[in-house]
Amino acid sequence: MNSIEEIPTESLDSIAFPSQRIIGWMNLIRDEQMRDKDPFRILENFWPSQVRSKAWLVNVLNLLYPNISGNAYVVGGWYGLLAQMLLDNTNIQKVYSIDRDENCKNIGQRLSWWDRRIEFVHSEAKNFLVGDPGSIDGVRYDFSFNVGSDAFYHENIQDSYASTPVTEEMVTLTKEDLENFHHGFALNDARRKVYNSNNFKGTADDVSVIINTSTEHMTQEEYDEWLELLPIGIPIILQGNNFFNCEDHIRCQKTLHEFNQVHKLQNIQYSKLLDCTQFHRFMTVGYKIF
Repeated sequence: MNSIEEIPTESLDSIAFPSQRIIGWMNLIRDEQMRDKDPFRILENFWPSQVRSKAWLVNVLNLLYPNISGNAYVVGGWYGLLAQMLLDNTNIQKVYSIDRDENCKNIGQRLSWWDRRIEFVHSEAKNFLVGDPGSIDGVRYDFSFNVGSDAFYHENIQDSYASTPVTEEMVTLTKEDLENFHHGFALNDARRKVYNSNNFKGTADDVSVIINTSTEHMTQEEYDEWLELLPIGIPIILQGNNFFNCEDHIRCQKTLHEFNQVHKLQNIQYSKLLDCTQFHRFMTVGYKIF
């Protein structure tokens, strides 16, 4: 078998895109036109560079981790095209498609309403942490607690770990629930975020890969905070670019070397660039190991 260095990993030839997906996208575009909305924002998902970059990621993921399964977390998931490609071309069982733009969640749910394997999440990356938020009967909750406290609380706490306000009743868990909790990752000595593996649909034990395809949309401070909160030992796939001409790109890098320097992954498994004609897209696969 050829090495990963020798295989044209951005090729679309090996990528399946079922007819039901195509019909869904076309119906969405028509629906946007009927709503007097601009369908171009939907079509932007299908720039050659966008599709090739996602095919590149899926192919590399399959080559590096052919037996991967479980859950994938995609930061900057947009309307869910990458989520669809992961589910249709890998053994990934569920994708959390996370985006700070609430419109992405709304459109994504309309697009993939029939596919319960995709969960669209409106959240800042740092507020949706692996193994942290989950859904109970379709309602999302965040849990925060002080280590050693008598109870666990869900509230709209105005601190660095606060999430989008939720109008449901406060959920209180007692010390007895400790037996059902697993710490998927550590924050600091004073605070942790946890999840209840008996209630939540996704658990940190099932997290197989963490993907961030929108690093150019995060400040360095936002990225560093997000990286600090990630678990150790889970494959992390990052994409960015040197397309400085886009005003929404607030943190581009000139070279692949610079990209790797500022993103600080260790135990690098793969790191290459893709020629997108007007710019280069960078991709690195590695780990957080401490």
